[in-house]
Amino acid sequence: MIVYVGMFSLIIFTALLLKTVRINEENYNKLFLSISFILLFIVSALRAELIGTDTVNYINTFNLIKVTDFSQMFDSFRYENGYIVLNKIVSYISSNPQSIIIVTSFIVLYLILNGIKNTSENKVFSVVLFITLYYYFVSFNAIRQYIAIGLLIVAYNYIKKRKLFKFIIFVLIATAFHQLALIFLPLYLFYGIKLNYKKLLFIATSFVIFLVGFDTILDFVFSVLPEYSYYQGTEYFEGGGVLTSLVSGSILLFGLLMRGTTKTDKEFDFLLLIVLFSFLTSLMSTRVILFNRLNYYFEIFNIFFIPKAVNMEKNPKLRLIYYIVISSITIFYCVIRLIEGWHRVIPYKFFVQ
Repeated sequence: MIVYVGMFSLIIFTALLLKTVRINEENYNKLFLSISFILLFIVSALRAELIGTDTVNYINTFNLIKVTDFSQMFDSFRYENGYIVLNKIVSYISSNPQSIIIVTSFIVLYLILNGIKNTSENKVFSVVLFITLYYYFVSFNAIRQYIAIGLLIVAYNYIKKRKLFKFIIFVLIATAFHQLALIFLPLYLFYGIKLNYKKLLFIATSFVIFLVGFDTILDFVFSVLPEYSYYQGTEYFEGGGVLTSLVSGSILLFGLLMRGTTKTDKEFDFLLLIVLFSFLTSLMSTRVILFNRLNYYFEIFNIFFIPKAVNMEKNPKLRLIYYIVISSITIFYCVIRLIEGWHRVIPYKFFVQ
């Protein structure tokens, strides 16, 4: 854990040190995000194959793809075509299996930190949340999905700009790495909808109906996406814990409280809706833990929503209290997750050890 503590401490130190330098806010954010990227990248890219539940599987897949003929590889692996092609391209550059971890770490972190640069109202806080809400560590395991998530963050900005064609293009590219990314397509229709309690109640009622017909819906999902039937009968079809739901519910409650006391905009309402979806899917994961995978697509937007919600508070002293309290709670949450071995990221080891 000392590697993660050192990395996080250096990121915080960088944020504080840059405050003492006479540069404008734009250059401050660029420098901070660049240094944060380097630190996050080193730890992710140089991790050993046992760091991250599925890292060893991705390395084994890379070793197989590099010796598989191009004409046969799409029928030989259960992964999406985009990810298979990426592995093949990387194998032409280097046959060392660590190269796929290095390349995917670069792609994931570049897309997410670039998303923070373009979207977040508080870049430092978003980076802190990316780490302390455990999303950074999940990316060690859900490599394909986090490439898709990074692409969907790009697509999110095209939702705001109402550029449907570019939005669809990035969603389709994301599905080339993880098919569940298609779940993001309908969100385009929700932007600009004014939320009220009747609409929230309708969504909650729809969720209850979904739970009632859960088994039938699941059979339909497996008929459309048969590759996910691979998980049936495994630990992924056991119920998960409630900690993720408690965190998602707390973020949703905070957002609702801020919405009730301050003036919000349509982006806030849209992000609040995504947070609601995150909470509902986290509840489903308590029944079938595989739904955590679906929740990854929604919960990542907490790194944008929380800073935006805090910035709705006009009192600077109260806003500072929010930052301190939320950071303290998420750090505590992260430590709990690390100690319990979630996604198997400790004890950290470099691949050369």
